[in-house]
Amino acid sequence: MILTLSMGFLIVVIGTYIGAKLALRSFFGRDFVDPETGEFTLPESSFDDSVGEKGR
Repeated sequence: MILTLSMGFLIVVIGTYIGAKLALRSFFGRDFVDPETGEFTLPESSFDDSVGEKGR
């Protein structure tokens, strides 16, 4: 009984982790995740001040 309960809990924890990771990745997009570090980063275009300056 303890083995069954612990296996069920482990499956729920793993499923929650995978589901949350996929949901956050689909919400923020893969463009915001640095492939080398796996951390959240802004795209390079947000640091470029020359984008959209032609109209001024």
